[in-house]
Amino acid sequence: MFYHKIDFRNSRNYNVCKSLKGDVLVYIIFIDTKTTSPWTDFDIKSTMDSVNIAAKWLEEQAMKNNINLKLSTDYYIGQNFLTIIKDLPEGTVRKSLTTPNLATGIENINKWADFIAKKAGATFDIVEKEGIPEVKNPKNKERFIAYLRDQHKLESVGLLFLVNNYYRDDISVAVNTMNSDDANAIQKERQKH
Repeated sequence: MFYHKIDFRNSRNYNVCKSLKGDVLVYIIFIDTKTTSPWTDFDIKSTMDSVNIAAKWLEEQAMKNNINLKLSTDYYIGQNFLTIIKDLPEGTVRKSLTTPNLATGIENINKWADFIAKKAGATFDIVEKEGIPEVKNPKNKERFIAYLRDQHKLESVGLLFLVNNYYRDDISVAVNTMNSDDANAIQKERQKH
């Protein structure tokens, strides 16, 4: 398998979190699929504990480097404390990203994430504001993030979609950190090998 090293510093301005400074929300959506372990209450709590420890560590590192950073964490949990159920396009993260190629895989993962954002967004109680046109519930990742930015009154949001791959050999991936030209260049390079 071909691996292409990516310098993610060049991609930081492509996503909604930009540089990691100021007030930042890390928002997690837990997803159950047929091919992953179900999220239990214990799994969710221990994952959030780990995320909070990581956030504290990042804040400490930022402070050591004279960077103002305040991370807050939150997560989506549906009615009756349910996760969102949506199978990955190809069963695993790796196969979903690479089938039939990286460009199509990223497109499919984005559609998967948009479906999840729409499903989670449908549960939000959107309050109308006087003088502002009616705002509909979020229907994709971008509108979901815009809603979170408004609700939490901050500019930067890191949106994470987590499947429970604890006992599986799969990958973790940052999506929407590149533009389509970057993804196509990687795909062309992979085809050479």
